[in-house]
Amino acid sequence: EKRFESDLEWEAPRRIVEQGANDGRLAIDVVSGLLERGIDRTAFEYVIHEPDPKRRTDLATALAAAPIPAGLVSVESALPAQPFSAGIFLCNELPDAFPVHRVRWEQHQWVERRVEAGPDDTFQWISEPIPEGSDLEAEIEHLPSGGMPEHYTTEICTEYDAWMASAARWFHPRGVWWVIDYGLEAEDYFAPDRHEGTLRGYRQHRWADDPFEAVGLTDLTTDVNFTRLDLAARRAGLRRREFTDQHHFLIRAAEPWLRDIEAGGTEVLEKNRQRL
Repeated sequence: EKRFESDLEWEAPRRIVEQGANDGRLAIDVVSGLLERGIDRTAFEYVIHEPDPKRRTDLATALAAAPIPAGLVSVESALPAQPFSAGIFLCNELPDAFPVHRVRWEQHQWVERRVEAGPDDTFQWISEPIPEGSDLEAEIEHLPSGGMPEHYTTEICTEYDAWMASAARWFHPRGVWWVIDYGLEAEDYFAPDRHEGTLRGYRQHRWADDPFEAVGLTDLTTDVNFTRLDLAARRAGLRRREFTDQHHFLIRAAEPWLRDIEAGGTEVLEKNRQRL
């Protein structure tokens, strides 16, 4: 909440915009946390951007049942006609769900891996030339072209630029964009020993190596290429303020709280245990 307070120093109403809210739990947690810390409910507005009608309905139902003041969180289907003057943009595990192209290094060139129907209602990978003039071809130019082992496979997302340009339109002239996800910088993302890429599936909370197993019932995902996402943000007029992992973020966020416990002894420790 200290990070939110520091990023919301501008004049009220402070606006928080979330994309990819799923079931609304993050919105409920953020709003509850801000209210618990004494921030007045009239001092901020929380907007969830959700273009899908069914998800908007599901979110409205979840928010109505949540222990937060009615009307504090709104669910909108589109960007505002004019950007908000300031605020925080927030998304949690959204870019990892973007579609990707799978590519492979074959005979000293990059090819695209596509899917075709196999025997007995199965699916299989095939290699095809990368279409000339495509967004994928433009992205391929930035990939390593030497020292890659034969059949080295990775994933390319061509959605970052368009998404970041859209996200940047929420605020002008001031804003902070928080993108929370799992991923790698390009140096690690395209490391030679990461020869199978990052594509994986999850079904019933279990890891699935085969993307063709239980098609339609398995959630597919890939790691985010944060270096490429950062480039998209800079192209949209933003700049990187901080890049960190969950461990170091939580350690820094908890430092004042831990120092209070250390200085206050057992009484403060017990009070914070009750808060947890």
